[in-house]
Amino acid sequence: MEGKQNKLKGFGIAALVVLAVILAALIYVLTNRDNIITYYRLSTWNAAMIALAALFAVALICNALIQAVFYRERQKHLHEQAMNEAKNEEDAEEERRRKAKLSVRGDLDARTVKELLVEESRGRWSFAYEQIYECVEQMEQMDSYQDRLRNLLLNNGAEALSNSEDVLNQVEQYICRNVRNVLNFMEVADDDAADEVRVRLMKCKEENQKLLTQTRDFVYAMADFLNNQSGKADMRMLERYRDTILDSIREAGE
Repeated sequence: MEGKQNKLKGFGIAALVVLAVILAALIYVLTNRDNIITYYRLSTWNAAMIALAALFAVALICNALIQAVFYRERQKHLHEQAMNEAKNEEDAEEERRRKAKLSVRGDLDARTVKELLVEESRGRWSFAYEQIYECVEQMEQMDSYQDRLRNLLLNNGAEALSNSEDVLNQVEQYICRNVRNVLNFMEVADDDAADEVRVRLMKCKEENQKLLTQTRDFVYAMADFLNNQSGKADMRMLERYRDTILDSIREAGE
């Protein structure tokens, strides 16, 4: 691209030089009209004027075309440069997100959060192994509820209720954020903060369990709703379970 632009730039300069030379010749013929007619006759002056005017017009058109092509290539180059810069920035942002395993921006990856929790059980907080693994088991329980609901909807052809999976995804993110709070404290806490670590793990477990119980009830209610599709299925009951979960998440965030 750069080589092509340089070549076009070279053509543009050469065309301008030719245009300038022709213009100079045209001005010379115009300003020396009487002398040329005296020595070479009027027909010679007319022929010279016509030839130079034609050459000037051609040179002017060529210059315009070269400048137009150069401008188009320049805009294309700038566009590609902007696209490359945006791609590089996107790649850099993706790399930052990859390194920021507990990033406050965007959704947390439940698998990564769980792996970090397991790592803590093998490090300096290994004394809280049982409490840590109770939180790990809660995350695995959440995975199980998500799989069960997904299979339930798939097996019953209930794609219209797929937004129910979004509710469980919100629960999963709530649990991940709770665990992240504990992980962040573990990261900065002194070794003598064992009691505080235990307290935070217990609080995390209790808050997660409340949402897990509501999630279980919601999944059961979904099964009952699908079982009663041919009878007296009541969507309002399902909505109440869903609203209970969302209200709990909202209250916890306040």
